[in-house]
Amino acid sequence: MALDLKAMLSSTSNMIAKHKDTGSTYFTGSGLIKKVQVHFNGLSGLHEGIPVPLENYPAIFTELVDSDDAFIRLGSSARRDAEITFNIIAVTNYQGPGEGENVGRQKADAEVITLTQNINNLLRNNIRLSQTSVVSHSLVTGVDFSRRVDTKTATYNAMSTITLQVTAVNI
Repeated sequence: MALDLKAMLSSTSNMIAKHKDTGSTYFTGSGLIKKVQVHFNGLSGLHEGIPVPLENYPAIFTELVDSDDAFIRLGSSARRDAEITFNIIAVTNYQGPGEGENVGRQKADAEVITLTQNINNLLRNNIRLSQTSVVSHSLVTGVDFSRRVDTKTATYNAMSTITLQVTAVNI
C-alpha cells in the first residue's frame, strides 16, 4: 500500500481545525482574546505566501515538510515505514481599538504563546491521523518562536513553528 501524503496532510490539518470550536476537548482558542479564525494547509513555506487580513487572526498553517520512506527486512518479509514531518505554524496579530503599536505587539506575543501551548496539548494527546496508514507514533520535536514585521504595510505577526514527526508503519 502506498503512503498517501495528501491524505496525511489533510488528516493532520483536519485534526487541528476541528478543535477550533469551544465544545472541543482540546479547544485551540482556550485563553485567547479571539478563537482561531482560519486554517490553511499545503507545502512547506505556505505561510510566507498567503496574506492574511487582520480580522482573520489568529491563523494556523499546517505544512508538509518532508517524507522519508525506509524498508526494514524482518525475517523473510519486508515492511516499509515512513517518517513524515509537518510544521504547524500559529500566527497572531493583535491591536485593539485605541491601543498603540507596542501594546498590540505584546498582546500578539502573549497570544501566540497561548495558542502554541494549546496546539501542543492537542498534538501530544490526540494524534489520530489516518484510517489507512498505521500511525505508530508521533512526536513534537521542536517549537520555535519568531516574528515577522513588514515595514511597508506596518504589520506585525507573532509566530510559532511546531515541528511534528509522524511515523507510519507497514505502508
